[in-house]
Order: sequence, then structure tokens, then C-alpha cells
Amino acid sequence: MEEIEKKVEQPEIKEKSPKKKGKIILILVLLLIAVGIGLWVGFEKLNSNPRNIYKKAITETYELLDGYLKDNLNQEFKLNFANEPMNINTSFIVSSNNEDLNALSDYEIDLSLGLDIQKKKMNVSGNLNSDGKKIIGIMLSYLDNKAYLKSEELYDKVLDLGEAKLEIDISEMNNMNINYDNLHIILSELKNILIASLDENKLSIAEETIKIGSKNMKCKKATYLLDKENIKRTLNFISDKISENENLLAAISNVTGIDKEDIINSLKEEYELNDYEEMVINLYTNKNKLIAGNVMVQEEAIIRFTNEEQFDLIIGDEYTNLTLSHKDNTINLAYNEYDEEILSVTLQDKSESRKIEITTTNYGTKNKIYIEFTNIKQSKDEWNGDILINLEEESYGTTNNIELKGNLNIVKEEVIPLDITDSVDVNTLTEEEQSIIEQNLLKIFENFGISNSLNII
Repeated sequence: MEEIEKKVEQPEIKEKSPKKKGKIILILVLLLIAVGIGLWVGFEKLNSNPRNIYKKAITETYELLDGYLKDNLNQEFKLNFANEPMNINTSFIVSSNNEDLNALSDYEIDLSLGLDIQKKKMNVSGNLNSDGKKIIGIMLSYLDNKAYLKSEELYDKVLDLGEAKLEIDISEMNNMNINYDNLHIILSELKNILIASLDENKLSIAEETIKIGSKNMKCKKATYLLDKENIKRTLNFISDKISENENLLAAISNVTGIDKEDIINSLKEEYELNDYEEMVINLYTNKNKLIAGNVMVQEEAIIRFTNEEQFDLIIGDEYTNLTLSHKDNTINLAYNEYDEEILSVTLQDKSESRKIEITTTNYGTKNKIYIEFTNIKQSKDEWNGDILINLEEESYGTTNNIELKGNLNIVKEEVIPLDITDSVDVNTLTEEEQSIIEQNLLKIFENFGISNSLNII
């Protein structure tokens, strides 16, 4: 994305101070994001009133985010793993350009996890199959603060492994209710508060020509000045309006798990302002469409937007920055340092498929993770889809990869642990019983060409 060229003198901004306050930054970021993300959509029929431009940007941002949450949180399959038992099952085959790992391509691997946090029960199991025949299967159960192991290929009884507490603290999660209804209220109410917080006296409009790509475009520039006075007024206004809004407080409390009184008290906390937090927001419109924008601090654009054929965003300077682009169903995110891409993430979301690709670079080594879900089907109590995972490492001209291809199934159902009626304490096994387990394990290893003597117990 080409950097926006300024042809109108920016308002004077004071020297920055290193002091920062988390609360101030948080609320300012909310305001900036509300303005910025609105560039993802086309803005039609904007007039020359700068307040209307900002109002439209905030409203369209709300509609964009609300629609996204509605589509993704209102899906038929919803899982509250803190309160509902679940079983996750996956089957896959492995392929690799590594000879040792590629030997597994003749086998199918099954993995399962059953979890019931409320009853403190968990199952972990795995099977290795070849030509439809199970070579070995292992199941580990946590029940009543003890662990049990079962493998028919090793021993004909369940082994009692002794005390093993399943400690999963969900006390805070039990107080949180992150759903579309609560988030919808938060977004809707904050939208109205942000619009109402705009100060007419800090808004201005001018004509300016900017360059996007290779195009010089004549625009109307709507400017909003967030100086020290306006920041303080805005923070007080937002805090007061949130504190007065019972529906908004209840929704924030539901999502965060924080009591309403604690939220109100945090909004009343004293805060300091400093010169660094003074900034200017510019939005550019062409033919009644919002096409670009920036956030200026000390006459430097710390955030830059364009919205022509696709939405592009840069946060940072020319040396260190975060970039984001969005077009159709694809989002690209990247972190760059001195012309080197350190991290990149690509997300593609469609109704029956989802893709994510993550690439990291470190001292000449590039690692890539690619995950793809296809043929997604879901009901109230079950989610199912095919999955492809590819792990790749490229270092000094050599590339190694591992690919997992199979199916993933998640179902809300009771977690059934091992039957421990005739379990045997592993510490009481006789030498003969230990020998039986060892011999059975050696037979399994022989299938992989391993025949060394082992002492496993």
C-alpha cells in the first residue's frame, strides 16, 4: 500500500511524553478501531458534514462487527466445554519427505479426548491401525483423582496408576458468558456512545489530493482533533455513559465475569493525560465514498488506511509495522521488521470450509503451518469436518514437511471412563505379569523393525 501523501498542513501537536495510561489507551483504541475498521465496507451518500462522515464510519463498523459475530457465534453447534461434557475424535494418516516419518504413511492413527470438567472425568486414547487392523490401542482415564490405563494388546486388565488429580480451574470461566446476545448489546450501546461523544468544535473539513497506488485522487478530508482537552472530555463522557447504562453494564459483566460495581469503580479511577496522547484522525472521501484515512501523532502517520479494491491497514512506521488486508473472504496479517516479514497469517472463511496459514521467519529458518477444514457439517450436538494439516520447515536450502490428513469430530455426549472393577495396582504386578507386558510390547515393536530388549517396568 502506498503511503498517503499529505498536501494540507497538519494541526500543531505537542511533544510526546513517555508516560502512558492503560485505561486511556484502551478507550482511544476503541474509538480508533471503530473509525478505522469501517473502511472495510463502501460508504455511499456521504455529505460534506464531517460529523456525518464519522457517524457513518462508526455505524458501519458496528454493522460489520455485529454481522461477523452473528454469523460465527450463532452457528448451530455451540460448545460450552466448562459446563458440558464433550468427546473429540480424529483419524488421520501421516506423510512426509522425511524417511523415518514417512514410514508411518502405512498406518492410520486415531486419537480421542473425552472431557467432563464438572464431574472431573477425562479420557485420552490412541490407536495405531494398519490395513484396517489395530496394532495397538491405549486408553488413559482420570477418575476420582486417580489414573487408569488400558491396552488389550499389552495386558488383559486395567492398570491402576495411582493418584493423579485432574486440576482444571474454571471458576472465572463459570462467571463468563460470551455469546452473541451480550456482545450485540455491548457493540450497539458503545456505537451510540461513541457517536454522541464526538465534539463538533474539534471537527473540520478541507479539500486535499492524496495518492493511492498510482492514482492521484481529489478528496474531502474530514479531520477530528483529539487534543488533551478533547481526550479528557471524551474519556469522562464515555465513562459516565457506560456507568449510567444498566443494559451495557450487565452485558460487560456477563462477558468479563466482573461485577458491575467493580466495572463502575474502575471507570471512576483517576488518570493522567500527556502530550503523546494528542492525535489527529483524518478520513478521506471521494465521490461520497470513504477511501482512506490516517491517525497522526506529531505529524507522523502511526496508522494508515486505504479502501479501494481491497481494505489495507498499516500500523507502525517504515521500520517496524503490522499490516492487515481484507478482500472477499480472505484476511492477511503480517508483522515486519526492517523489510523482513517475521510473521504472516492468512485466514479464509467460507460456509463449508476454513483455512489458516501461519508463517514465521527467524534467522534464515522459515516455518509454515497450514490447516484446512472442509466438508463441514454441524448440528446442535455435533460438529464434523475433514482436516488437512501441513507442517513445513525451510532452512538453508533444505525443506522438511509433515502432512496429516483425516477427519475431526466433536460431539456433546457423556464421557464414559474405563471399567475399573477388576483393575490391578501397577505397583503389585508380579515378575511374571511384568514379563507378559514386556513380551507383548516387543511384538508390537517388531512390526516397526525394532527388536532390542527392553526393561519397561
